Amino acid sequence: MKTKKATIATKATIATKTTIGVFFGGRSVEHEISVISALQAIAALDAERYDVVPVYITKQGRWLTGKPLLDPANYRGDAAAIEQMTTRVWMKPEWGNHTLYASRTTGELVWRQHERKIATLDVALPVLHGTNGEDGTFQGFLELIGIPYVGCGVLSSALGMDKISAKMVLRSCGLPVVDWVWFTDREWSARRDALIARIEREIGYPAIVKPANLGSSVGHLLVAPAGGTDDRTAQGDKLLGAGQHRRPHNLGMRRTTTHRRWQRPRRWERPQRDFELRRQIHVRRWRENPQRWERPRR
Repeated sequence: MKTKKATIATKATIATKTTIGVFFGGRSVEHEISVISALQAIAALDAERYDVVPVYITKQGRWLTGKPLLDPANYRGDAAAIEQMTTRVWMKPEWGNHTLYASRTTGELVWRQHERKIATLDVALPVLHGTNGEDGTFQGFLELIGIPYVGCGVLSSALGMDKISAKMVLRSCGLPVVDWVWFTDREWSARRDALIARIEREIGYPAIVKPANLGSSVGHLLVAPAGGTDDRTAQGDKLLGAGQHRRPHNLGMRRTTTHRRWQRPRRWERPQRDFELRRQIHVRRWRENPQRWERPRR
């Protein structure tokens, strides 16, 4: 009797596991960072409570799933190789339909009579970085089909991604924001001298040039007055911020479902500097092959 009860309890536990679809990759310049973050998130999920379905979005926008996606080594080869190891999937843009279907394509056509269900998701966990994933576009699709998902909504994602809009909203709410000047590439080409004069008048040097819609550490440069501005604002919408030196920190917050309040973070996380990363690499290499790094005895 005890054995039967234990078996029944085990089956009940398995039946109540939550299926989480982890979406990562994407058509973004931060594609590789998204892959690393997703693998870390999947490794942190409790396998006894969750069934994880990895959904890798290639740089061409194809959706793939399969166990080979859990091995970081498979991302180092050709993109076509990982497509051969996995299954191409898709989701219907229908409200309440949270099923992943396997795609059987002939050219560009997907034959509906060959629809094969891969998994039905309970929750979506977007681990997409940058454009086409962190800017509210992917969140809009999740809202369209009505699936619960982790993270910010459409509006907050769009505002958080666009630095110009975010600064405007924060300043309108009375929060202190560093002075900035923004312009488009067309404006820069049409009236460059006037913009440089405005930058020197309102901000001064040194100034920081950043794309308005990329990550916090992608494409930003520190410019000086001796012709530096001309060379570093060639493409895209740009954002100039005052060159105030501040140390960035990452702060993770968690909201509990029982008390409905934000918990204090356990610790502040400071992004590591270059010499710290190099030191970690040397330590790891020494642990892998200590004889190679031993100093010769005299």
